Amino acid sequence: MNILFVSHYPDAHTGSPRALIDFVGNMDRKFFQQCLMVPKKGALSKELEQYGTRIFTKVSISLSQNNLPEFIASVISFLSLYHKEKIDLVHYNGIGWRESCLLAAWLLRIPIVLYLHNPYPQDEISGNFNFYFANSIIAVSQFMRDNFKNHPKIMNKIVCIHNGVDLGYFISKPSTMRETLGIDDQTFVIGFVGQISTRKGLDTLIHTSPSIIEQHPDTVFLIVGSDGAGEEGLTAKMKRLAERLGVLQHFYFLGRQTDIPEVMNTIDLLVTPSLAEPFGKVIIEAMGCRKCVIASRVDGIPEIIQDGKNGLLVPPKNVNALGSAILKLMENEKLRIQLAETGYKTAVEEFAIDKHVKKVQGLYTQLLTQKRTG
Repeated sequence: MNILFVSHYPDAHTGSPRALIDFVGNMDRKFFQQCLMVPKKGALSKELEQYGTRIFTKVSISLSQNNLPEFIASVISFLSLYHKEKIDLVHYNGIGWRESCLLAAWLLRIPIVLYLHNPYPQDEISGNFNFYFANSIIAVSQFMRDNFKNHPKIMNKIVCIHNGVDLGYFISKPSTMRETLGIDDQTFVIGFVGQISTRKGLDTLIHTSPSIIEQHPDTVFLIVGSDGAGEEGLTAKMKRLAERLGVLQHFYFLGRQTDIPEVMNTIDLLVTPSLAEPFGKVIIEAMGCRKCVIASRVDGIPEIIQDGKNGLLVPPKNVNALGSAILKLMENEKLRIQLAETGYKTAVEEFAIDKHVKKVQGLYTQLLTQKRTG
């Protein structure tokens, strides 16, 4: 069966392309042959090529008042591509859908799967034809599925399949990063891993840090991630905030890192102080490395963390609550280890990549069977 994955983004450092890479790398590639369509080659196509994925560089477009001829030509070109490559199913990864590639699949009765990694604006749901073209829509959390509760026809198409993590890659192992950074083994290291964007709440962690450092002066913070699209310069702003609070010397702003397991195995505690978070895959990655996590009680995060059982949840944007939770775990090693071990068990039993792959492949098979028998 030929599966065409579609992504409008050629990069591979954010959540949705990373999830696609994990899925393709672990899917049954003997039964499902995979292709990728991207606007141009980049990190995403490079990573998927190593799994034998065929790459097409092609741009899907949206219909507007001024581009009807171009739109029709685009649809015809996709009809030709699907016929030539014998595409059996189109898997559209992430938000940013443009109709021409999906309309062509719909006209050929090729099953369409939309993969939702982020909430879709409520005022734009009803007028988006892509939701109606789709045979099935995957939401990465129940929170995401509930986003469509006012649109029952669309919601009936949505199935919640949590992202999975490759626990053969995210494992507890020795790290050399402390030595590289000049941090000794006795120093307590708090980590933040994610895009530097407003919704990730890094400023809350920075505002919390003076109270932590006052109690434990040797504490350091590793900040891993780069500025989000449209928020260029936010890292510099966060550095200025830390400097203004007199704690910059305790912070290591490392930018984007490719070896996230190395980061996870360097830190003692992961803090995810998000203001909004559709799921929170980074939490599972930390759990896989047997690291304890404190995160905001928002959106999809409580579908991973049960407060006090496999991690701690705090209200978003609450400096005092976050500070208390951090100090609680810093000063109670037994509790920290207990939560980390339970978190690891959660990752293995509920969020291992093979479970995720099995569910998605099962959906593919169901849709293709329905097409043959329908």
